[in-house]
Amino acid sequence: MRLAAALSVSIALSGFASSTTLAQVEQDGETDELEEIVVVGRAYLSKEVTAGKGPVDIIDLPQTVNVITRQRIEDQFLTTLPELLQQATGVTVEATAGAGINTNFFVRGYFIDTILLDGLPEIDTVGSGFSTAFDTAMYERVEILKGPAGLYIGAGEPGAILNLVRKRASADANVTGTLTAGSFDRFRGQIDATGALHKAGKIRGRMVALYDDSESYQDVVNSQRAMVYGTLGVDLTQSTTLQLGVAHQEIDSVLFYGLPAFADGTLLDVPRSTFIGADWNQLDPTITDVFTAIEHDFADGSFLKVAARYFDRELFGSGAFASSAVDPSTGDVSLTTLGFESNKDGVALDAYFNKPFKIAGLDHNFVIGADYRQSEDDSFFEVGPNLTQNVFDPDHALPGPDFFFEFPLNPTETSQVGVYTQARFGLPGSVTAVLGGRVSWWDTETTDVATGDIVTERTVDNEFTPYAALLWQGLNDHTFYFSLAEIFQPQEDVDINNESLPPRTGQQIELGVKGEYLDGRLLGQLAVYRIEDTNRALPDPDSPPGLGASIAAGEVRSEGFEAELVGEVLPNFNLTAGYAYVRTEFEEGTVDQQGQPFSTFTPRNIYNLWANYQQPDGALAGLDVGVGLRTVSSFYSERDGVRFEGDGYTIVQARIGYAINEHLSLSLVGNNLLDESYYERVTAATRQNYLGPPLNATLILQARF
Repeated sequence: MRLAAALSVSIALSGFASSTTLAQVEQDGETDELEEIVVVGRAYLSKEVTAGKGPVDIIDLPQTVNVITRQRIEDQFLTTLPELLQQATGVTVEATAGAGINTNFFVRGYFIDTILLDGLPEIDTVGSGFSTAFDTAMYERVEILKGPAGLYIGAGEPGAILNLVRKRASADANVTGTLTAGSFDRFRGQIDATGALHKAGKIRGRMVALYDDSESYQDVVNSQRAMVYGTLGVDLTQSTTLQLGVAHQEIDSVLFYGLPAFADGTLLDVPRSTFIGADWNQLDPTITDVFTAIEHDFADGSFLKVAARYFDRELFGSGAFASSAVDPSTGDVSLTTLGFESNKDGVALDAYFNKPFKIAGLDHNFVIGADYRQSEDDSFFEVGPNLTQNVFDPDHALPGPDFFFEFPLNPTETSQVGVYTQARFGLPGSVTAVLGGRVSWWDTETTDVATGDIVTERTVDNEFTPYAALLWQGLNDHTFYFSLAEIFQPQEDVDINNESLPPRTGQQIELGVKGEYLDGRLLGQLAVYRIEDTNRALPDPDSPPGLGASIAAGEVRSEGFEAELVGEVLPNFNLTAGYAYVRTEFEEGTVDQQGQPFSTFTPRNIYNLWANYQQPDGALAGLDVGVGLRTVSSFYSERDGVRFEGDGYTIVQARIGYAINEHLSLSLVGNNLLDESYYERVTAATRQNYLGPPLNATLILQARF
């Protein structure tokens, strides 16, 4: 490991506040959001979220919600979404390609297939779509809403959704510049500037720009990332605000599909630097988002919001990767060479009206809205000649074929329309009832590029997704809740008549309790849940050989519990501690599946801890120290009766910082301090077995004025 020195310069008008609101200050910048998101202490605790339609207190949401704030992102130097979500309670992060670019996330055993940007999703993020995530420099916080969210997003997996809340412009001048350097020759430069563009502050602007250049602990692997984000906030009237923004990011990185293994399930015992592939492997995503929103406040507290988002995704990759088990006598493995290109764009529109009201002296709230999403996806894929490489002494100087992409895959167009409503009724006895529902229309078409004919079409009409919950506030102001949420997820599989299978359906039941302590500086959550997921595709036993038809007869269950404590437990001592237990099982499946876990790569137990203490006065005034860990139990993948097992592991992290004066501070962030050697993902004999990173560190100097 090589550790370089680092310099970071930040300029900001204000320092840290012990208690404030995001509408005023959250760490490094203000926001002109009409709603206030309350944060407490060192801003590890956000007491409200906006993942639904309008701000809602976390304690009033009848499901588990985790938030990673801007302060936490900066304290732990979490610059990518995979790094950030590894610190979140109950999230499993799976790498699928090199340099942390393509990554899948799982919650409660389910793949997260939707990312929201300020509440507006893409149509889907199937497979490795998370290569499209922006650097975290443009986000104020990340909200993780656990359980099905069909009420607001329609079709989707039931584990969780992510809402990425972008930074807003402020009328107060605030400029932040950052330069860092660290292990694996990583260098990063960043600037964040905001301020009024009109003397009365009615027009505000903000720009975030960065360049990140890093080698890797793995041979050959490296990445260069450049991003720019700009936004405007315009007060059209005293009650109407317009938001405009654009973000663009380009990444130049190396494709790495992980290590192979032996056919009997034995994983390779090789240095963590081992890279299987060619020195010409590459993975280059380019992404652009354009978004706008207009919000009008009414005198009675109601508001109307209309938002739109256009996104464009381009992904080019080529390389060699392992495509066979390792030969135990020679150590050789076959490599497949391939090239691919993906182009995807789409729009998302959402409009809703939120109205609070009173009846019989009790508080109520009503939301009604509609949304539309559409995307088009064109892909090219070409396979080249096979090669051979030795896993114990890999030669990366391999011949590279030319890819011409003459035969595109059939393009796919997907659209979804939905109307939704939700009502919160205050009832006597400190009880709140939440009722809601959504009707969705979903359609996807695949076109034959040679004939122009639609070769596959899957349609779902008038799919109703209900939602219901009860909350009771009692026993020293704790909030107890029960919620029932439905699942709706279309499937690609077809039956013996080549007709699409009906959507997967089911429901989640969740029981939980939330409480605020220490005058609201500490929030605790505890929940138990069960997800029943039916109509899953299974092989049709009556299907002729080679046809591959399916029937909608599978059923799985995911159940467990989660606990989290976040906030200021003592003056200047902030803590985030979380634990998640997950158990998944096939209730109806093939003979081999029956009674077995359906999400074997999800550890049964996941622990997360991060604590930070800041010395306010005395000889050590300005010193702050953080320490944390992430512990997961064992996990495995099984292919054709062969099991590939990953041992449980614990990763220790730490941070030490010093405020030189009210403007300057120095910090050092370290990860995997015990230099634990472990597999963070296991998959199969051919590829996608990943060794985790060794001990690494980054030194940062910041300034605020």
